[in-house]
Amino acid sequence: MWSDPSLRGRSTSYRTTPTRSAVSNWQTSWPTPIFWRSVSVIRSNTTPKRAALAAAVRRRNVCSLSCGTKPGTSTTPWRRSATWSPVDGRPRSWKHTGVPKPRPISIFRAGCCGRFDTALTTGFALTKYCSIGSANFSSTEPTGLRDRMKISLPVLNLESAQPSDLPLTPIRTRLQGLSQRDVVVWFELRDSDRLLKTTISLCPSCLRHVPAAVYTADGRVWIKKQCPEHGLSEAVIENDEQFYFLSNKDCCGKRYRDDRLLTFPTYQTGCCGGDQTCGDGPANASDPRFPWTDQSQNKSCTVLVEITNACNLSCKVCYSDARGDRVLSLDAFRSYMTQLIHEKNGLDSVQLTGGEALLHPQFWEMIGFLNDQPGVRKIYLPTNGLLLDRPEVAQRLVPFRDKLMVLLQFDGHSADANLNLRAANPTHVRERVIQRLEKLGIVMQLTMTLTRGVNDAEVGWVIDTAMRHSHIKLVALQPVTYSGRYQLAREPIDRLTLSDVVKCVTSQAATRIRDQDFVPIPCSHPNCGWLTLFVRRRALKFNVTRHVDLARVTEQVAYKTILDRSQIRKMVGSSRPQWGSRLLGAIGRRLVRPTDLFGIAIKPFMDCYNYDQDRIANCCHHLMDTHGRAVSFCEYNALLRERDPWSDRPRLE
Repeated sequence: MWSDPSLRGRSTSYRTTPTRSAVSNWQTSWPTPIFWRSVSVIRSNTTPKRAALAAAVRRRNVCSLSCGTKPGTSTTPWRRSATWSPVDGRPRSWKHTGVPKPRPISIFRAGCCGRFDTALTTGFALTKYCSIGSANFSSTEPTGLRDRMKISLPVLNLESAQPSDLPLTPIRTRLQGLSQRDVVVWFELRDSDRLLKTTISLCPSCLRHVPAAVYTADGRVWIKKQCPEHGLSEAVIENDEQFYFLSNKDCCGKRYRDDRLLTFPTYQTGCCGGDQTCGDGPANASDPRFPWTDQSQNKSCTVLVEITNACNLSCKVCYSDARGDRVLSLDAFRSYMTQLIHEKNGLDSVQLTGGEALLHPQFWEMIGFLNDQPGVRKIYLPTNGLLLDRPEVAQRLVPFRDKLMVLLQFDGHSADANLNLRAANPTHVRERVIQRLEKLGIVMQLTMTLTRGVNDAEVGWVIDTAMRHSHIKLVALQPVTYSGRYQLAREPIDRLTLSDVVKCVTSQAATRIRDQDFVPIPCSHPNCGWLTLFVRRRALKFNVTRHVDLARVTEQVAYKTILDRSQIRKMVGSSRPQWGSRLLGAIGRRLVRPTDLFGIAIKPFMDCYNYDQDRIANCCHHLMDTHGRAVSFCEYNALLRERDPWSDRPRLE
């Protein structure tokens, strides 16, 4: 955007400060909270560095403000142009140009060269001209303009709107009409940045839906957002661009590169893909107080049901901030689940969670209800393990073990890691729970929450522990999400991402695992989860994934969380490498049984910093809110949880 690369990224905000009475006279009412403003950005040819620096110092001298109605009158069209002081940022003089303008101006703040930060009242129009490196400045229409570009930005009426009242369709439509050059100018990208796509994200300050650009810089993937109130903000999405993919189902913006495209089949009931628009806007447009992205046509691979907001730990990284004393009633639970099973034509899995689900006084009735439902294939029980350390509690799980999997919180062995994450050190308790459930024949998953510098050096120990126990079928590695009660340092530009976790696995695990052994799970979105699979029989550990051609088997395994023996055998050996690998694949195909499978899954959930509406629109990891509605897990935690209180629920007794 800048003529001189040395000036790139240098921008200073400035603001007009008219009186409140004048502002009220300028305001008019608009029929809808959505309107468009135009930004004109002018680039000149390159000039010597000294001239460019001088131009940057005087850049405020080239900005003009315009409005449509003179204060105190209703008929005289006028236009005000300002000459700005480079010292204090206040207007030095004003004059009328006689140019009519149809819309009024209100309080605003704008950044240099097309960056606009806030609209504090009703609609306004702002036209700004910049000519970096030119010695000719004018407070009115500049001369000698080159490469003039016009971009329209969506703006929300902030007086009446809630953070999610902004319909996504206008933003989506506008983003899809932008050229690559438009996006580069609008988001102030550097020449060295490689634009991947545009999408819709959240402003981390006000949680408003805002336009965003996803791009690579220095081998990392970034998302940069443009909020009308808080300006530009950026966060890292992925620390290694080789682990980031675009999807054929991205529908909230525009794709600018195809070399990182991964194609997943669309879900048979009409999951969003290509030019479709499901998941593009609120599912309940009639209730703007609680809008959420429509998930009715998406596959629900798992549904989390929070049956209580009470917990017996005070974890510092609790995404739900569970510290209450409320419960979901048994009648409401039965009603919601019956309806959801019917709407989804069956559920692959249901997670009974909280808080700590085992604290619910009617937990056993709830798990029994799910166990009796033919439309529920698996029941997952996330737990911190403290109550399962009691033999009588663990014993009561035995009748449900054909459907049940216990998801045990397991963050490492060191006291420092556990105290930093959980404010407790229950490692020995959890090890006893593993041994107890193994004797009872109850399968398990170890769930490890990861944050940089706290427990990322203990990934190998967790995997090696799981490998030694045949009843542990999966290790789920989850980089922290900055949602709920997160009491550690928030580092949106230096956070742990999927590629970091992969490298922790490959460098620390005793079993030989390569980076290439991890592949995207062919379901919602390539960046929502990666997986590697092993056949584990006695001392044999055979990696299945390296003998799978994902492109060839995607149609067979997409949207399936539970595979039978025939499907697994068709998948193994589908790749066509050299003859040695084909032979190993054929052997593995003969040996593999579903009960022998062991997996390592990486699930990077999103928060308001790395939020991507493309992933939300295709989500398959759902959470049931307090009214029985299935919403995206990431969307709920980043945006909706605070507006879905438990205050009307029964108290825990």
